[in-house]
Amino acid sequence: MTIEFEIPENLLQEQMMVHAVAEGIMRPYSRELDEAEHTRPTEFVRNMWPLLKERQARDLDKMHEQTNGSGQNSGLPELLLVS
Repeated sequence: MTIEFEIPENLLQEQMMVHAVAEGIMRPYSRELDEAEHTRPTEFVRNMWPLLKERQARDLDKMHEQTNGSGQNSGLPELLLVS
């Protein structure tokens, strides 16, 4: 049996998405937030909130699919609900 050291496609896609978010959404606010250390990043949060809600919905759907009908999840961590 051989060991495969290649990164799975889904992880590569997630890495690219995280990089795009960091570059496109976080970077424009980084200097301002660094200089105003104790300022709440409200504009950043406002931009990220829809993405986080969508991601949570997908994770919850996946968790429900993996539930084996007994009402217990199959080893997935508990998820914090974002409203």
